[in-house]
Amino acid sequence: MEDRIIEAVHEIASAHEFLCYVVASAGGSIWRGGDCEGLNGSLVNVLFGGIDEAKGVFDFLDGRMLPQVYRQGDVFCLLMKPTIDIVVGFFAQDGRNGVNLHREGKEVSKDLEQRIGG
Repeated sequence: MEDRIIEAVHEIASAHEFLCYVVASAGGSIWRGGDCEGLNGSLVNVLFGGIDEAKGVFDFLDGRMLPQVYRQGDVFCLLMKPTIDIVVGFFAQDGRNGVNLHREGKEVSKDLEQRIGG
């Protein structure tokens, strides 16, 4: 996975105060950053626990309006697909509500696509 993608995701996660983030490629690479272990519950593993879970996210996002917001308890995940072969999940556990997170996600998605040329 290209360093520029990981760097862009890290910078955006820091700027928007996401607790952790995951980048998965269609080729099966999965990269985690931030404090994924600090999240309550298992949403990170449900979505990106391994190659099969990540492939399921790719398949699910095909043809859907993006970004998508998932919630498990007090943990939210903002899912986006900045390129055809990359899926990114930004995770928050800080009281943001889903509607506001979706609005923020549109900005985050646009920023990420501009940074990586998606």
